[in-house]
Amino acid sequence: MESQNGKWDANMFNDDDYISTYTDQQAIEDGVLVAVQAWGLSFNGTVIDRMTTTLYEHMLGMANETENKFDFIKHLISERLTNAYDPDGDGYLIVIPEKGTEERLWLVQNERNNYTLMFPSDY
Repeated sequence: MESQNGKWDANMFNDDDYISTYTDQQAIEDGVLVAVQAWGLSFNGTVIDRMTTTLYEHMLGMANETENKFDFIKHLISERLTNAYDPDGDGYLIVIPEKGTEERLWLVQNERNNYTLMFPSDY
C-alpha cells in the first residue's frame, strides 16, 4: 500500500495481514544472505551487516588467488560506497552506481535498521 505521499508505508499493515514471514536468520541459514557485520562497513552511519549470497559469490570470483578475499571484497565495497546516493532522501534505498564493468548495487534497509548490499535483481 502507498501512503498519501505516494511512498510505501510499512505501518499500514499489522501482524494479522501477513500470510508468512521470512526472517533474517532463516535467510542466513538458507544461504540467501551472508552476515558481513564483522567487516565494519557502513553508509552515513548505518551499518552494512548483510550481503546477498549472489553478490558475495560474484565478488569472491573477482579476487585473484593471492589476495585475501575478504579484504578484497571489503576494499571493493568501500571504494564503491564513495559514489553512493540516496535518491529519495529517506535512507531506505541507497544506489551505488555502475563503475566500469561493475553493475549497479543497492543498499536496502533491513529488519534490523541496518543495510543489506545486493544487486537490484536480488531484491
